[in-house]
Amino acid sequence: MQDTNWNRQIWDGVYNWTTQGEEWSAAWGGSEPQWFGAIYPRLHRLLPASRILEIAPGMGRWTKFLLPLCRNYVGVDISLECVRGCQRIFADAPHARFVQNDGYSLSEAEDHSFDLVFSFDSLVHAELDVLQSYIPQILQKLNERGVAFLHHSNMGAVGTGVENAGERSSLRALSVSQQNIEDLIVDSGGRVIIQEVIDWGPDKIPQDCLTLLAKDTGQQTEPLHLYNLRFMEECETIKQFQAPYSWIDKPH
Repeated sequence: MQDTNWNRQIWDGVYNWTTQGEEWSAAWGGSEPQWFGAIYPRLHRLLPASRILEIAPGMGRWTKFLLPLCRNYVGVDISLECVRGCQRIFADAPHARFVQNDGYSLSEAEDHSFDLVFSFDSLVHAELDVLQSYIPQILQKLNERGVAFLHHSNMGAVGTGVENAGERSSLRALSVSQQNIEDLIVDSGGRVIIQEVIDWGPDKIPQDCLTLLAKDTGQQTEPLHLYNLRFMEECETIKQFQAPYSWIDKPH
């Protein structure tokens, strides 16, 4: 189980951040093709956004794409090494602020003020107790028209039903699932807009989920549930046919 102590130990001293997390985007050909090929198409109706809160930015793998699309940015991370790294990497972005938290609190972010709360490829390591703390706070941080896009584990639904699933889970949180996150959002006064269960890795295990949520304003529509075991096929296509365009130098 990846509790907050485990996360703090791994990401704040044990892990080698030399490549700033780019190694996790290698299957897409890099973070740029992954952002424009896999993440941005799912967010294009939500960006640009005036104020963005990013949870667990690490060394800024997605931050570098978010910063040009907002007027105000706050990044909250459990790792002091990552906070200091981002402060250094994005020192020329006066509208960005990076702060350390305890893995549970978002108190450094202003209430009722964010258009987008974003987290990708980080909260997959967060167990249910962390999300039970974060999700009510996320809803409190959003403004009336704000939305949150969270990438989290679905291993709680996979369980032991898949052979060697625990070994292949890429250290995913085992207590989190699409369903218990949906229940938590609703119980916290929010609504689910879309949940997309996805595979991650070579075995088509539905171990992750992308959840788009907002406050419940009384005009709730039925959530859209997508079951996508072709996410990694999409990854292969992006690497083969889109990534090469990100390697081209712009003519002067």
